[in-house]
Amino acid sequence: MAGEIQLNSTTMATESSGSITAELDTIRPNTTNGSLTLQGDSSNAGVTGLTIDSSGVVNTTTAKVTNIQATSGQSLTIKDEDGNTAITVGTDNTAASYLSLNFGSNYGGTGSESTLDDYEFGSWTPIMGGQNQPTCYYCKVGRLVMLQGDITLDTDTTTTAVMTGLPFNATSSTYGTVSVGYVSNNRSAVAGYVYPATDRIDFSTPKATASLQAGDNIFFTAHFITD
Repeated sequence: MAGEIQLNSTTMATESSGSITAELDTIRPNTTNGSLTLQGDSSNAGVTGLTIDSSGVVNTTTAKVTNIQATSGQSLTIKDEDGNTAITVGTDNTAASYLSLNFGSNYGGTGSESTLDDYEFGSWTPIMGGQNQPTCYYCKVGRLVMLQGDITLDTDTTTTAVMTGLPFNATSSTYGTVSVGYVSNNRSAVAGYVYPATDRIDFSTPKATASLQAGDNIFFTAHFITD
């Protein structure tokens, strides 16, 4: 059944089970300025669960929602006034991300450029000199990756120490920035950068004559963009 239904005492009656199954395009009050009210069962008679007034406004003082759940295999979407999807919640049986937020062109991007659909936090194990190093940590929000670590050099190095094994590759279009907070054993100052299109950080000393030695600890943070 499709179309418009006006509810009154004669248009529709409940079955003995108290249930009605119908496909509806529109449900509205019978009176011009009335409100559409949904209530609980007979044990909760008079308790309003949801009220929509004649202008279409939901009475938020009585509308209480405990759960909104998508059907298996379907995504739950919330749209803006123009019908554009603003929030998408996926399920185990959909390819959509579990949560996707589309900020729209008002925030400078269009399409996928304005969609936040990825957040991760975890650990990773860097590699230097062919030996695994202590566990480090990362956080990824969209395409932005943030790293934090405390590494120990495996071997002596003259100017550059190379670390690989980053959890993501940097984009090919730009270098990532690395900040070194502290180097043990009073060695020379160290700078660093994430090399484009690789999972690699180069730690470098500012002078060709400076050196880093096995056993030096480097505390660092890094930020870069991934594809």
